[in-house]
Amino acid sequence: MLGLGENLPEGAENLTQVDTAATIKLTKAMDDHPLVAYTLADRVVELSKGSGNETVVIVAYGTDNETDFVGWNNSLATNISRWGSWTYFEHGEIYARSLAEQVKAISNFKDVRYGFMGYHGSPNIRQAVEEAAHDGSVIVVTTNSLGSSYVDGLIAKKLKGLNYTYNGKGFYGYPEELSPHPNIARWIELIASKQMKKPTQIVACSPYHQLLHSLISWTKKIAGF
Repeated sequence: MLGLGENLPEGAENLTQVDTAATIKLTKAMDDHPLVAYTLADRVVELSKGSGNETVVIVAYGTDNETDFVGWNNSLATNISRWGSWTYFEHGEIYARSLAEQVKAISNFKDVRYGFMGYHGSPNIRQAVEEAAHDGSVIVVTTNSLGSSYVDGLIAKKLKGLNYTYNGKGFYGYPEELSPHPNIARWIELIASKQMKKPTQIVACSPYHQLLHSLISWTKKIAGF
C-alpha cells in the first residue's frame, strides 16, 4: 500500500497505493496504550447498570484458520529482534492482559478479563464469558477500530446460548453511524508529535475511501493538523 513493493497482497487488490513525496513514518499500533484502556472503559460504561456485579470481557483477536495462524507466526518470526521468541498469541496475550488490568484499575467493575476469538490463544472468548457469568452479569466489548456486523455475527455465534451484554462499535462506531471516541484523535496527535516536529499530512488509502476521508478530516480538526 505504501508503494514499497510491486504487487499488492492477495485480498488487498482494491487498495490504492499511496502516491506522495512526503516522508512516511510507520509507528507502532495502538496495542495496550492507556488511551485505548480508557476508551474501552467508556464503551463498557455505555452499557453498565452500575450494579457492582458486572464482569467485563475484552475480545482479543484470534483465528481458527491454520494457514492464518502459521502466517502470523512466520511474520512475527521475521521481527524476532523486536518481539523476541514469542508466538503471535503469546504476544497478543501480553497486550490483552495489560488492557484488562488497566481497565480494571480505572473502573469499578467487579472484574475485567479477556478471551480470544479463535481456539489459538487462551482463554477463548466462550470460556471467558462462561466463567465470568458464574459470578454475575457480563459485558463483552471489542477492540475493533470500527464496528462490524461481520465481527458481531462471529461473536454471536461463538457465544450462542450465553447471557451477556455486548458493545461492538469499537473506537469509531459503525460505518453507518460513526461515534468516534475523542481518545483516538488524542492518540494520533500524541504519536504524530513524537515522530515529527510539525506534522503536515495524514495519508490513508482503503476500500472505504469516503469513510476514511471523514475520519481523517475529523482527526485533523480535533488534533489541529
